[in-house]
Amino acid sequence: MTKIVLIFGLISGAIAGFLMWILMTFVGSGSVDFDSGMIWGYATMIIALSMVFFGIKSYRDNNGGRITFLKALQVGILISLISAVCYAASWEIYYPSVGDQFMQKYTAFYLDKMKKEGKSDAEIEKARVESEQFMEQYKNFFVRFAFSLMEILPVGVIVTLISAALLRRRELLPAAASITLPIHPARSPARSAVETGVSIWCACDFLNHESIRFSMVKIFLRITVLS
Repeated sequence: MTKIVLIFGLISGAIAGFLMWILMTFVGSGSVDFDSGMIWGYATMIIALSMVFFGIKSYRDNNGGRITFLKALQVGILISLISAVCYAASWEIYYPSVGDQFMQKYTAFYLDKMKKEGKSDAEIEKARVESEQFMEQYKNFFVRFAFSLMEILPVGVIVTLISAALLRRRELLPAAASITLPIHPARSPARSAVETGVSIWCACDFLNHESIRFSMVKIFLRITVLS
């Protein structure tokens, strides 16, 4: 389980961090406003956390095609935690260059939005003071890191619950089964080849009958669809 959790967690975290950097570039340039940026931000988190679903499925496929809801929940939460840590670390790398400027722009946008909504001067002033206090607290690494974790972790929990509920059903996206044709150990390869050739010839002769051939095609199509 550890290997699966690490692989899918790191992939998810890399995707989350990369998409966050791209989105912040668009927000910083003004191509995306803060309201739309929030929607796009959660959309990128969902894309990154889709790895939770595939991680749980990989664990199920490697354990006989079965998984309980609680085990799927455990796998999904661990993948989400690793992804969240990577996401927060990515923001810490990005923050020194644009962090303060980003917070100032967001505060100005928020206060301007309140004015357009017709809020009173007292309410706007109160919001301004609270924003300044938050910006001061946000300079603390531990506070900032905790806020970053709390941005993405709730999304990870929701994705995990949905994935666990779906993938506990064995019939949903079952692992591809392989068919092995055994060769009797006492027979020589030459004899096995001859017997296989005779069997194929007999089968082809048997299938010359149109109705039988048509039935075999229908069976093959049903097996293909069900698999």
